[in-house]
Amino acid sequence: MKTMLTAACITLASPAFSAGYECEMIRQCPADMACIASILEANLIYDADQWTLFTSVEEIPMIPLFEDGPGQFALSSDLVADSAYFLSIFENGQAILTLHGWGDGAFSVVHEGDCKEFGV
Repeated sequence: MKTMLTAACITLASPAFSAGYECEMIRQCPADMACIASILEANLIYDADQWTLFTSVEEIPMIPLFEDGPGQFALSSDLVADSAYFLSIFENGQAILTLHGWGDGAFSVVHEGDCKEFGV
């Protein structure tokens, strides 16, 4: 079941790109789980050979997993507080941001959306 209540905006900037990307993402909710209505705003910035995901409450260093050409790459965070973030942006601008973690059991939060290039 999909919900339109949660969206994420991500800005990407990298020397591999002449500009960045602005992404709008919708939280995907499993049929057996109620989603909390919240908006995630984050920036993914490349500076001094380091990717960092900035949210309203934390800065998360990100590690490149692969880059298959302009607009198609993936990043992950180190394991932080029993959770890890994964961000994939595909060739046609589709994107997925996931949070995988362990609390009272395994959990994941998934956002899907599209990314548009800006600053060209």
